[in-house]
Amino acid sequence: MSIIMKHEVRSDLGRYEVWLYLNRKELEDEILETMAPTIKSRALQYIHNHFPELPVQVVRVYIGSLRYFSFALNKHKNLSPLT
Repeated sequence: MSIIMKHEVRSDLGRYEVWLYLNRKELEDEILETMAPTIKSRALQYIHNHFPELPVQVVRVYIGSLRYFSFALNKHKNLSPLT
């Protein structure tokens, strides 16, 4: 099963955000070994695979209803220098 359970795409004045919801059961095993860097790389891979044409600027990662972290993307869907 995937660590990413579902997603939402939100748009506000042409600015796209993708909200990713993590699977808690899968996360429990993962979190002991890897934490945020692996989750961020999986989120980037998910964005590239599911939204190749959408100009995503922000990715928000949730565990249940709690926001775990957010990060910005540049126009090439790579991590922004500030993240």
